[in-house]
Amino acid sequence: MTPYTAAARAAWGMWRRDAALLWPLFGLTQLLPVLMRLLALPPLPQLGADAADTVDRLRVLGDYGRANLPLIIAILVMQTLGRATLFSLYRVPPGRTLGTALGEAVALLPRYLFVALVVTLGTTLGLLLFWLPGLYLAGRLILVGPALVARPERPALGALAESWRLTRGHGLMLMALVALAELSRALIERPFAFGRTLLPGPSEDSVLDALLALAQSGVVAVILLALALLQAALYRELADGRTRELE
Repeated sequence: MTPYTAAARAAWGMWRRDAALLWPLFGLTQLLPVLMRLLALPPLPQLGADAADTVDRLRVLGDYGRANLPLIIAILVMQTLGRATLFSLYRVPPGRTLGTALGEAVALLPRYLFVALVVTLGTTLGLLLFWLPGLYLAGRLILVGPALVARPERPALGALAESWRLTRGHGLMLMALVALAELSRALIERPFAFGRTLLPGPSEDSVLDALLALAQSGVVAVILLALALLQAALYRELADGRTRELE
């Protein structure tokens, strides 16, 4: 059995066993922030031919970020806290309650946010330069969150090195996994986003617009939950595999 198959089976087992905990957790920390993004944030600026230069693209994105900084920070904190709580729930040794896991996540949040920012900046730069470097980097760093939560005593940047070490030899497969997750999210979101653009105006159809945004947020939250469970399970598989190799 490959580590991916074993991780997928373990993630499915986590979901079946703990759905009653995971739905509220990800509803508050993933669905709600995505809904805030859809309804309260303006759409990202289009980076057309006039923004082909990487420096220009970064400037446009930087201007957008500064203009919407408070809401962006709130969304980032909520989503990061949710992922850190989930990774804490499944940290070895098992047996944590949701309250305990949430407390551990809150204590780790500043360092987790720092590492998440480093990963986001690195992958975004790679995507702006060319798609493949960004996707490859995202694949190699996919285990940073579980690695940091598994050993909170380590330096924050040590989680980057740990993810890079564990994913050695798995880069292309994990790059494909990241690409598949992003493509699936984009394709499933598209009908809802397209439906919102067809509404005549916010005043006449604000309820319908909110319902479409809620449905779109639910789809994104399910994908984020599945990916987080897979990350937690894959970290266990690859960490255990590396340990066995050293014995």
